[in-house]
Amino acid sequence: GGNLVSFSNDGRYNLNYSVQFRNTGVNSRKAYVWLRKNGLDVESSPCVYNVAAQSDFVATSNFQFSVGKGEYIQLVWAVEDTSIIIATKPASVAPVVPTVPGAIVSINQIA
Repeated sequence: GGNLVSFSNDGRYNLNYSVQFRNTGVNSRKAYVWLRKNGLDVESSPCVYNVAAQSDFVATSNFQFSVGKGEYIQLVWAVEDTSIIIATKPASVAPVVPTVPGAIVSINQIA
């Protein structure tokens, strides 16, 4: 678990994420997702998502960044209202669907 990814190699990386937000409230609210590098927020990385009332919304984005060996990044989030959560959906049998994770992150070295 956790949201901290440390790097063994210097380089330039590409990060893709998908976050499944759920708003159980009666009003649309905003959710924010951004990068933090070595404990500091990365300027110009926040993405803002409007999550409609009583609905699910999949937020996705792509970032490129450089890091040195031993540095780390984090994907962080905040919401306007506690009615918005990151929702993991349990497996079901009708229809047969495995567990849907609330967040997926993939990182690839590109240089």
